[in-house]
Amino acid sequence: MQKSETRRFLEEQFDKYERSRPEQTAPFVSELTEEEAPADEFLQAPASFGKEWGEMFMTLPPEMRRYLHYREHEIAKAFARLEEELREKRFLDEEFSSKGCRHGFKSARDWIEKLIFAEEMLEASPRDTLCYLAKAYGLEPDFIGKPGKADACERKIGLLCEELQRLRERFDERERYYAAAAAAARAAKKAKAAGFSPRGRAAAADDEQELTTRQILERKFAELED
Repeated sequence: MQKSETRRFLEEQFDKYERSRPEQTAPFVSELTEEEAPADEFLQAPASFGKEWGEMFMTLPPEMRRYLHYREHEIAKAFARLEEELREKRFLDEEFSSKGCRHGFKSARDWIEKLIFAEEMLEASPRDTLCYLAKAYGLEPDFIGKPGKADACERKIGLLCEELQRLRERFDERERYYAAAAAAARAAKKAKAAGFSPRGRAAAADDEQELTTRQILERKFAELED
């Protein structure tokens, strides 16, 4: 009997499927008693075959029926995945036609890419990005150009640091002044003690030649006060 084109095609596909499978480690037992033979879960044709092809499907060898069930299952999964992708694309197209196209985006993909870019910029620089987006949408929010709480705190801390530096300089200057005054007082006391003897007076006169004008005046004032 001459084989039909459909049967020939199925047999060719079955042969390819058999060649692609790994070799079995145990021999296949084809002769089983009626009681020992398991129920053939692949006897009925898949629902997509219809009644006409379903009757012909039952005449095929078990391995071919198993292969066709496997292939129909994979095809059904692929169609389900495509349907989900089409639903998502339809949703994006509808949202873009009602919202995205109003702001100059070329396509739904361009719109989504820009939204992703905006999210990345928000993580990197929130304030600048919000200012840019507000201007792009024609808004002038209150925070643009105004310092935030963090900026105000930093400014106050900077002013306090400057004031502390000025106080430190004043304390250092006063400490130097007191140190110079104490040194002058010690020098005046020493000069006064040495001035009670003629030798001491001569030594004091010689010492005045090495003193500066300010030191000499401070010594004279100290002598007058005493």
